[in-house]
Amino acid sequence: MPTVSYAEASRDVHTGILTCLVTQDVVIACESGDAHVLRRAAARLCDGLPFPDEGVRQVLAAVLLTLVSQASDVEAGLGDAVAETEQLVFSSRGSGGQLLGSIYGLKREIAEARRALGPITTAMPELEAETREVEGTGLFRRSTGAPATVTWLRRVRDRSDRVDRHLDAHDDLLDAMLSVHLSQVSVRQNEDMRKMSAWAAMIAVPTLIAGVYGMNFRHMPELDWTLGYPLVLAVMAGACGLLYRAFRRSGWL
Repeated sequence: MPTVSYAEASRDVHTGILTCLVTQDVVIACESGDAHVLRRAAARLCDGLPFPDEGVRQVLAAVLLTLVSQASDVEAGLGDAVAETEQLVFSSRGSGGQLLGSIYGLKREIAEARRALGPITTAMPELEAETREVEGTGLFRRSTGAPATVTWLRRVRDRSDRVDRHLDAHDDLLDAMLSVHLSQVSVRQNEDMRKMSAWAAMIAVPTLIAGVYGMNFRHMPELDWTLGYPLVLAVMAGACGLLYRAFRRSGWL
């Protein structure tokens, strides 16, 4: 079985492997990784916490319930990180590249957590069905009514499914945040383009007038008039002022 743990400082999901060999009277378990599922399960058993079974099945129940509890803690940590990222998306803090890196990083960690949880989610229904079919006095004894083993296996399955659904919801929320961020970038680019277009239009008016008078034709109006030069400058300034006022009213500047 895969195990998961979460490093809050770096927002990284770490995976490991937990192997259990269950016999009639003995459970042999080995774990690698940072989740420490076996240590937590042993502590719960030594503390005398009640578990819904007995013997080796009690040990297995403690291990599996601790494993999905650890996965639930990882999901909660990822949920907090997603909430923090959501606040950054709708605030002015953080650059665009930083937000994109944070969103894609969280999506990667959520995908890793779901891959680690996948074998448990897949195996639990099969194990639950096999347990119902066992007869006699084997490892999983069948008793009258709902077997205790089936009951806690169903709990493990339900909790793992719930964690998987929450992770899927976090992933969908990150997709929505990515769409919102890209929409914000598009809106800012459109605003910049409108400002550039407005300033270009204001610059084009004096450029047009100067270009006409720069053609140096002999018979042009106001060339011999003393006030022609200041009049042209006043026309340029007035036209630019009218354009600036119009663009300000329309929200382009």
